[in-house]
Amino acid sequence: MLSGTRSGLLASGVVTAALVGRWFWRHRRAPAFRGWRPPAGEVRKVGRLSVRLIGDAGPVVVLLHGLVGSGREWGAAWDGLAGAHRLVVPDLLGFGRSHPADGPYAVADQLAALAECARELGVDDEPLLLVGHSMGGALALAFAAERLDQGSPVAGVAAYCLPLFHSAAEADATLAASDWINRTMTAPGRLPRLACRTICGGPWWGKALYVALNPLYPVALAADGVNHCFDSYRHGLDTLVRTDSWRAALRRCERAGVPVLLAGGATDHVVALGRHESLAGPTTFAVTHSNGGHDLPIADPDWCLQKLSDVFGE
Repeated sequence: MLSGTRSGLLASGVVTAALVGRWFWRHRRAPAFRGWRPPAGEVRKVGRLSVRLIGDAGPVVVLLHGLVGSGREWGAAWDGLAGAHRLVVPDLLGFGRSHPADGPYAVADQLAALAECARELGVDDEPLLLVGHSMGGALALAFAAERLDQGSPVAGVAAYCLPLFHSAAEADATLAASDWINRTMTAPGRLPRLACRTICGGPWWGKALYVALNPLYPVALAADGVNHCFDSYRHGLDTLVRTDSWRAALRRCERAGVPVLLAGGATDHVVALGRHESLAGPTTFAVTHSNGGHDLPIADPDWCLQKLSDVFGE
């Protein structure tokens, strides 16, 4: 009996060691692990948002993270912009260090929080270069359109891995086919809320589980991936991802002659693959990373920064 128990424990230990070893092997080889290092800067509360600030002078660049992310996704490579710019890197309302925050979290509320942040920092009247990743790219376009409607200056918009869906149905089908996590979180019924309630909001074991499920991501960023609530996640998904509101915002930028960079990855299966290329025009520039996925600003920041420089001279 004892011998059988020992054999079972030994077998369990071998399996566990193999799984842990495979996790570390995949983690160390991941482009996001190799491309990201922790960013610098001063973090402080500005209005309702936690904001990282770096750079003392020059044009203002605002970096907006993606869904279930935080401002830390803009790693040390992006800090290089601070040599000639002032970087404003918020955790969006209901995410990262800006969680918990009082809702609601719809696009109008995110825009109001960003506008409040710009006013409190004294940069509202300056031409902002708005840079976003995924959901953050959609928010950057929406913020640019709102500022243009209000007569506030916009230097440009750069959107990496912008979803560009034409409908909620297209978004749901694409996300469900991308991986099992997205399939779970976009499923009908109560499953997404139950899953989020289980791991989101900061419990240590929720962070540990999410890190374990995301070996291709830097540990710090995976841990930040649970710093939100279901409402902030769902409102971001519904009002910025599962919608075609980006079209009106892009047209508004085009009418104003505001340059827009749309950068996508050829292996990004979380978006309407390749659609950004069809949107190129006189002031809209489309570029594609030959083997980039949905984590472009994290996995290959040098490529992203080069494309930013090509369009905006930054």
